[in-house]
Amino acid sequence: MEELSLQQYFRYEMGEKQRKDEFDNLLEDTVHRVRRLKLRGKGRRAYLQSVYRENKKGICRGLPERSFLMYVSVNLKR
Repeated sequence: MEELSLQQYFRYEMGEKQRKDEFDNLLEDTVHRVRRLKLRGKGRRAYLQSVYRENKKGICRGLPERSFLMYVSVNLKR
Protein backbone atom coordinates (compact mmCIF):
# COMPACT_ATOMS: atom_id res chain seq x y z
CA MET A 1 0.00 0.00 0.00
CA GLU A 2 2.77 2.41 0.95
CA GLU A 3 4.68 1.57 -2.22
CA LEU A 4 1.69 2.50 -4.34
CA SER A 5 1.40 5.91 -2.73
CA LEU A 6 5.13 6.53 -3.29
CA GLN A 7 4.69 5.68 -6.97
CA GLN A 8 1.78 8.08 -7.20
CA TYR A 9 3.81 10.79 -5.47
CA PHE A 10 6.74 10.39 -7.86
CA ARG A 11 4.44 10.38 -10.89
CA TYR A 12 2.84 13.56 -9.63
CA GLU A 13 6.23 15.19 -9.02
CA MET A 14 7.50 14.16 -12.46
CA GLY A 15 4.33 15.54 -14.05
CA GLU A 16 4.73 18.84 -12.22
CA LYS A 17 8.38 19.09 -13.25
CA GLN A 18 7.46 18.39 -16.86
CA ARG A 19 4.69 21.02 -16.70
CA LYS A 20 7.14 23.58 -15.27
CA ASP A 21 9.65 22.81 -18.02
CA GLU A 22 6.92 23.21 -20.66
CA PHE A 23 5.88 26.51 -19.08
CA ASP A 24 9.48 27.76 -19.15
CA ASN A 25 9.75 26.80 -22.84
CA LEU A 26 6.43 28.51 -23.61
CA LEU A 27 7.62 31.63 -21.80
CA GLU A 28 10.93 31.67 -23.65
CA ASP A 29 9.27 31.12 -27.04
CA THR A 30 6.68 33.82 -26.35
CA VAL A 31 9.33 36.37 -25.37
CA HIS A 32 11.33 35.50 -28.50
CA ARG A 33 8.28 35.95 -30.75
CA VAL A 34 7.29 39.26 -29.14
CA ARG A 35 10.82 40.59 -29.71
CA ARG A 36 11.00 39.26 -33.27
CA LEU A 37 7.62 40.76 -34.15
CA LYS A 38 8.52 43.99 -32.28
CA LEU A 39 5.11 44.09 -30.61
CA ARG A 40 4.27 47.02 -28.36
CA GLY A 41 1.23 48.25 -26.43
CA LYS A 42 -2.16 46.87 -27.39
CA GLY A 43 -0.75 44.54 -30.03
CA ARG A 44 1.54 42.91 -27.49
CA ARG A 45 -1.26 42.56 -24.98
CA ALA A 46 -3.60 41.02 -27.55
CA TYR A 47 -0.90 38.56 -28.65
CA LEU A 48 -0.11 37.55 -25.07
CA GLN A 49 -3.79 37.08 -24.27
CA SER A 50 -4.20 34.81 -27.28
CA VAL A 51 -1.16 32.74 -26.22
CA TYR A 52 -2.58 32.47 -22.70
CA ARG A 53 -6.02 31.42 -23.97
CA GLU A 54 -4.47 28.69 -26.16
CA ASN A 55 -2.58 27.24 -23.19
CA LYS A 56 -5.07 27.99 -20.40
CA LYS A 57 -6.22 24.40 -19.92
CA GLY A 58 -2.80 22.85 -20.42
CA ILE A 59 0.48 24.45 -19.49
CA CYS A 60 -1.02 27.55 -17.83
CA ARG A 61 -3.52 25.57 -15.76
CA GLY A 62 -4.05 27.27 -12.41
CA LEU A 63 -2.15 30.41 -13.43
CA PRO A 64 -4.10 33.67 -13.65
CA GLU A 65 -3.80 35.62 -16.90
CA ARG A 66 -2.37 38.61 -15.09
CA SER A 67 0.49 36.49 -13.72
CA PHE A 68 1.28 35.15 -17.18
CA LEU A 69 1.44 38.69 -18.56
CA MET A 70 3.73 39.69 -15.68
CA TYR A 71 6.10 36.73 -16.26
CA VAL A 72 6.43 37.63 -19.94
CA SER A 73 6.96 41.33 -19.17
CA VAL A 74 9.70 40.56 -16.66
CA ASN A 75 11.47 38.28 -19.12
CA LEU A 76 11.19 40.86 -21.91
CA LYS A 77 13.19 43.33 -19.84
CA ARG A 78 16.13 40.95 -19.53
